[in-house]
Amino acid sequence: MTVNITAIYGSPRKDGNTDILMQAFLRGLNAEGCSAKEVFVRDLNIQPCTACGGCAQTGCCVLRDDMDLLYPLFETSDVIVLAAPVFFYGFGAMTKAMVDRSQAFWVRKYKLKQNMNSFRASGAGRRRQCAPPCWTGASRPSRCTSRS
Repeated sequence: MTVNITAIYGSPRKDGNTDILMQAFLRGLNAEGCSAKEVFVRDLNIQPCTACGGCAQTGCCVLRDDMDLLYPLFETSDVIVLAAPVFFYGFGAMTKAMVDRSQAFWVRKYKLKQNMNSFRASGAGRRRQCAPPCWTGASRPSRCTSRS
C-alpha cells in the first residue's frame, strides 16, 4: 500500500534551517521507499482568513487563491507534515494564513458533521463538495449569494 504524504515547507526563507530539516526528513522517507508531494508556502499566494463566515454554511472557503491547490492535497493525504519556524511564539504569517484557511475542514467535520474519511477514500473531496468559485470581477473574490 502506498502512503500519500504531503510535506509543507512553512518558512519564508529558502534554504534555511526549516528547509534543511524537512529535506533530512524526506531523505529518511526516501530511504524507506516512500515519497512526498512537496509544497512551499512561500511560493503560494494565500490570503488571510477574513472571518466572513462563508465557510460556515457549506464547509468551503469563499476566497479564491492558491489554497484551492492545497485543499485537494489535504483531503487526499494520509499524512501531512509541516515544517515551520516559530516567530514570536507562533507560525509565521504565510503559514498561519494557510492554517487559518483550513477552518473549512473544521466546519465540515464538527459543525456540518460530515464524514471526512469518505472524502479522502473516494477522492471526491473539495472538487465535488464545494461549488465553483464566485467572482465579481477578473480577480476579486466575493461572498457567494447562492451555491448551486
